[in-house]
Amino acid sequence: MNIDGIKIYAVHYATSSGIITDKNGSPLELVHYNIPVSADDVSSVRGISDSGLYLSSRINLKAGKHITPDSKREAMVTLPFAELNHLNPGDHLLITTPGNPSGIRVALSGIYEFTDKTDETDLSPSEISANVIYVDPDTALALDNGTKGIISAAFFVEQPDQLASIFAQVQKLDIDWNKYELYKETDAYVIDTDSVKAVSKQFSVLTAAIIVTGFLVVTLVLMLQTKMRTNEMAVLLSLGFTKNSIRLQHMIEAMIPAGISIAAAYFIGRCLLSGVLFHAFNIPAEDIPMVTLAEILVLNLSLLTASIWISGARILNAPPNTVFEKTTEVNIYELYPMRRPLFYKEKSRSIFLILLLTTVFLLLLTVVSVAGHAKTVLEKMEHNFNREFVVDAQNAPGSLTLERIHEISAREDITAYRPISNAVPVEFADNNGTSLSVKTDGDNCFISPGFEHAGTLVSNVTSDSDELFSEGTLKIISGRHVKENDAHKILVHKELTDKNSLHLGDTIQLKFPRAITRDLESMGYDTSHMNTHTIQAEIIGIFESQDNGHTAGMHLSHQLYENYCYLDLETYSSVFNPKAPPFFFQAAFSAASSSDFAAAVNAVKNLD
Repeated sequence: MNIDGIKIYAVHYATSSGIITDKNGSPLELVHYNIPVSADDVSSVRGISDSGLYLSSRINLKAGKHITPDSKREAMVTLPFAELNHLNPGDHLLITTPGNPSGIRVALSGIYEFTDKTDETDLSPSEISANVIYVDPDTALALDNGTKGIISAAFFVEQPDQLASIFAQVQKLDIDWNKYELYKETDAYVIDTDSVKAVSKQFSVLTAAIIVTGFLVVTLVLMLQTKMRTNEMAVLLSLGFTKNSIRLQHMIEAMIPAGISIAAAYFIGRCLLSGVLFHAFNIPAEDIPMVTLAEILVLNLSLLTASIWISGARILNAPPNTVFEKTTEVNIYELYPMRRPLFYKEKSRSIFLILLLTTVFLLLLTVVSVAGHAKTVLEKMEHNFNREFVVDAQNAPGSLTLERIHEISAREDITAYRPISNAVPVEFADNNGTSLSVKTDGDNCFISPGFEHAGTLVSNVTSDSDELFSEGTLKIISGRHVKENDAHKILVHKELTDKNSLHLGDTIQLKFPRAITRDLESMGYDTSHMNTHTIQAEIIGIFESQDNGHTAGMHLSHQLYENYCYLDLETYSSVFNPKAPPFFFQAAFSAASSSDFAAAVNAVKNLD
């Protein structure tokens, strides 16, 4: 029975106990900690129809590719297991189980690691997650001799806000739910649209509360100051001054401290929102766009005007004779307030007013800016999650050109697009062909055979459009970014230049030896048109990394940020298809909210 709204599904097969040997029949070692390996310890073999879908939030792919519904006789092992047994994608293994004692030969398609870092030091080798091996569905059925089969299935909906209704429809199916367990994993693995909207509303309520609170505080202080000027206002009313002219006078007088406060709040807020103060104390902070100067003036002056109007309303609306308070001495400055020296006898009150207005204006500025930025980010997350799809052309290098991307993005049912940076492994050498030293140290760093001098080659239209630069993880410290019309230009990490005494203007070589092309092929890249000759590029920029996301757990050396480099798109494209114009392997497109998402995706699929 079909249910509208379910996009795709993946299944998990029963777990088997397996012994893993290499292609020569030698048993592979099991990862162990405090408890040594015994004769009874075996690997846990699990079948999966789509590891990238079913296990998307539980594992990180470190090398190779995921198991897909099209996989045949393929397996995935963990990074610690691969490191212990010197395995790489493309290697062949033999898996034997009680259900299939003769064993089945499989190809190693990928290396992964679990995202959940639990303490397993006191577990036996059979219980350690590092010894878990995933295989494709056909292999899983063959290994258990078809006796166990599927034990769980995960279904994915097109729109998260439809989950509740789809869940209810599934519960009504003619299925004996006493034999099955049905549950939702929304909170852990997807963005809930209702939650996004709720958070956005909370920010709006918070902004309104801050504005009202600031208005009440400023009004109260101005009412106290206005009460001290009761005699002056009564005299002016007696002399025929209109209420509006008195209000205007108070407004003009307030503009001086208000101007000082707005300027102070603007510069302090700018430092806070840009993260300058946080960075000075090595506190991570994201740069938040500040509201425009016009918005600042309108918001603050509107609040001040309303406060001045209300603060004098009670006195100005009363008859002059009931307001006037007789005094034994009338000061000339009370009769002619326009001649009053600036801050005369009011210096302390004026300073207090400046500090108060600065605090209120700064609070308004930061809260409104943060709320606006948060709302934009939340809406973008919701939009991207619900409406974004990716066009993949790894098996057809040269097909997803910039012209093609612009053609797709020009459709009425597409509202936005973003080319996804190309990224592949590459070997570094100096201008004389001598291999360069790369960052390979650290106990948690795994160096794949043939990758001793390798890094990751990244390319986009411009280097600053890559998300690592735009989000602040990487930062240019010398030179400039790669531009759209550059050719044979490259950015490298400061660590690479320091290790090899490189400078701006130096030329380095980029190589693609067989170990790297074999890795590319295992990830699904078509290397048949690839130009594996040495490429030379001039260093035009040097960057540093603010935070290395690869420091937690085991990681491959060539995927460290210190071993990243950014090459211009034209030169990069010439490597994989010398006859093609600049192209990408992947690009993401966002379908218009008014369009049918599935129809928009199918329309793009059906393009020539």
